[in-house]
Amino acid sequence: MELLDFVGLAAIPFIVGLVELVKPFVADKRLYPLIAVAFGITLNEVLAWQLGNGYALATLLGVATGLAASGLYSAGATVRSGNGGNTP
Repeated sequence: MELLDFVGLAAIPFIVGLVELVKPFVADKRLYPLIAVAFGITLNEVLAWQLGNGYALATLLGVATGLAASGLYSAGATVRSGNGGNTP
């Protein structure tokens, strides 16, 4: 694994924080995962550019990072709601 892989995956909590900052400006909650993926791709592409790594791998890692961040967000929302993921 390269440095980009570790740095990109370590950015998951950072992406969750960025999505939290955007939430007041986006009314549709269905867009949060797409926003997280966009942040993940952007962050990993910038890291690939800075470190001189391949952009295809950075894009794939960005999608994975964004999806992981949106999963972390939804898991936190489930815990806060207290319903354990079950719909009433």
